[in-house]
Amino acid sequence: MGIERFKSWAWASIIILTVTGIYRLYGRFYQFDLFLMSRYGQLMTLKLVLFIIMVLLTAIVSLMYAKRIPMEAPQKPGEQPTARFSQMQKRFISFSAINLALGVAILFIMSILR
Repeated sequence: MGIERFKSWAWASIIILTVTGIYRLYGRFYQFDLFLMSRYGQLMTLKLVLFIIMVLLTAIVSLMYAKRIPMEAPQKPGEQPTARFSQMQKRFISFSAINLALGVAILFIMSILR
């Protein structure tokens, strides 16, 4: 249940970042060379790279772990989790923490670009 809630929030955040990123970029992209040479262009490029990594991690978590973790979870009270379940849970938590850090970094870059 928590995984499904995570997926919804993760994809909603990505949609919001996409919309606001396109809005911020609109009207500032005149010539590609000048764009990359400016501080704004360099920060925007960094933001886009971080965003793409964030989307890929969210897709991995959503498509691979969100469906498999509940199937591997202990089904009966008192049942011990399998090693596979524990490993998947640790990866899920790690990917989620990395995604959170990427989101915070993107928000920080957006505040600089302001």
